[in-house]
Amino acid sequence: MKHKGIILLSTIMVFVLATTLSFVWLLKIRHVEISVVAEATEEIDTYQKVSSIIDANYKGKSFFGVKEGDVIAKLSQDPYLNVKSVTKVFPDRLKIDVAKRKERFAILYNEEYFVTDSEYYLLKKVPESSQLEEGIIQITLKEISLNVSTLVLGQKIGAENDALVGYMTEIFAKFSDGLNLIENVTVMGVKNWIRFNTKTGVVIEFSFAPSSAVATGGINPNEASALVEKTSEVENVYNSLTETQKRSGYLLVYTKATEEIAIEHVIEHAE
Repeated sequence: MKHKGIILLSTIMVFVLATTLSFVWLLKIRHVEISVVAEATEEIDTYQKVSSIIDANYKGKSFFGVKEGDVIAKLSQDPYLNVKSVTKVFPDRLKIDVAKRKERFAILYNEEYFVTDSEYYLLKKVPESSQLEEGIIQITLKEISLNVSTLVLGQKIGAENDALVGYMTEIFAKFSDGLNLIENVTVMGVKNWIRFNTKTGVVIEFSFAPSSAVATGGINPNEASALVEKTSEVENVYNSLTETQKRSGYLLVYTKATEEIAIEHVIEHAE
């Protein structure tokens, strides 16, 4: 009876071990579904890039050991990959949805170009304008002081780097079709001006100088926010200009001493 008990216990243990090993073997990432949104010429390369990262780091790994957040972090090490979602599907599947970020802006600062997508995520840094793709909108920063160490690949450039740069990104985002309206941008730190040079020729200039002549401390945040919120109205005024007016002069946006916001078209503008 004693031997029978040992044999029975051993059989049960072997069965449990075999079942556990089978369970562990089955619960591995075996199938990966990758959905890619990219330019037609870049779709295959983007798919292969994501697939190779997943194959090297997660395929064949324990289903429960793979964390969605870790996958997102790994893929996001490539600044061009905008990871929309990562989902585990029991018992052995990983679904990934990504988009390829497209180069839209080149921010010129200290003779270096910081190339970003439309949301100002930093994609790369290049020293020469000849290395920029055709159609990139250049944003020149004058008399702006940035800590270059904060300009990190894969992270946004904006208000956290400089307030005036942040206002520029907000205004551009509020244009209904800024990519087709604007030729280039200049951010002027000392004067607190942002100049949007349109493709038709007229310059849309936002002045963030405080309305009060005795104001200290630079930009007034409340007035600045009000100026940004006028962007749609500014665009409407631009659209109402004659074809001749659209080709030259300035469309000035500024806060009066009465704290009212003025939007006016002038032929000449004192620097």
